[in-house]
Amino acid sequence: MSIFNLTCPITLNTSYGGVAYNIYTNQDFEGCVFSCPERQVANIEVITRGMAQRLGAGIKVKNFQQHLTAKKEYTSWPNIKIFHASNLEMPGNHRIGWPIFELETFNEKEKYSIASCDELFVCSTWAKQCVEENLGYHMPVSVVPLGVDPDLFCVNETPSEYKEFTFLSCGKWEIRKGHDVLVEAFNEAFSFKDNVRLIMLMNNQFREDYVSQKIIEYSRTKLGSKILPFAVGISTEQLVHVMQNSDCGVFPSCAEGWNMPVLEMMSCGKPVIVSNNTAHSEYCTSENSHLIDVTDPVIANDGYWFNGEGFWRPPVKEHLVSLMRQVFEQGKNQFNLSGRETAERFSWQNTFDCIKSLVH
Repeated sequence: MSIFNLTCPITLNTSYGGVAYNIYTNQDFEGCVFSCPERQVANIEVITRGMAQRLGAGIKVKNFQQHLTAKKEYTSWPNIKIFHASNLEMPGNHRIGWPIFELETFNEKEKYSIASCDELFVCSTWAKQCVEENLGYHMPVSVVPLGVDPDLFCVNETPSEYKEFTFLSCGKWEIRKGHDVLVEAFNEAFSFKDNVRLIMLMNNQFREDYVSQKIIEYSRTKLGSKILPFAVGISTEQLVHVMQNSDCGVFPSCAEGWNMPVLEMMSCGKPVIVSNNTAHSEYCTSENSHLIDVTDPVIANDGYWFNGEGFWRPPVKEHLVSLMRQVFEQGKNQFNLSGRETAERFSWQNTFDCIKSLVH
């Protein structure tokens, strides 16, 4: 039996919390014991309601609540912490940091934090290479890829209820995600006569003023009436509905630690347009994705989250324009079989099984 502590911010409001939430709600508890300190758990009632919706109010939900509310920390067990690379410090005799990061280099605070760990889990081969090239000393590093729930994000057998050809982009609203480039590309790729629209489900609870500013800015572009930006969060069920009825996901990120919505769109059988960089390379290929060319590395600076301490690779806008036009001309209701098969391989159960195989 694998026995370990999993320390993580369990919440539905951040990507870190989403990872923890999905690991908890998509595994079967058999063969593993969790002890999550109560102070680390946010919104227990919300999470357990989500658990009940997925699994039914049976023994799994009761076990879930029991493990989440456990107050005792077993510091003799391995302790896994999912969080920022700059905040991996934790108690215990066997400390496994699981940082999810986007840039190819680490600053001094991140290096210090990583050095406090005995070993690391990372989400991709790209991330493992970044660690090995930047630390300057040997640390055990294992790839534990993230996943998707293929039963929840499933193929809708009925045609899309959206009349327009609908591009969908979703995730955290920040420059790193390439939303400015996306809006520019959309305006260049299409005209008013094209029956097309762009839905942007991109929230940022930390920068509501910035989001409001961008919504106004985008509405004033040439095709502003065809761009639907939503800055408020939606439920998982609503997200599935939008994905199942959209025609193509588009994710022109400058850098990614994983990007769960890409796999979720693949799982729904939808074509995806994705930057050919960073963690995308773990599961995006020329068979399951339309890969956007990226530029040479440039300084990562958005004046808020990133301030010139690393590099990222922005998408080539002209290539994004071409790919969006190409997918649009192929028509609605395309089925991404390779993407669906990829999603089935990268399930959350696979993530959990990988953890169990590595923790002793």
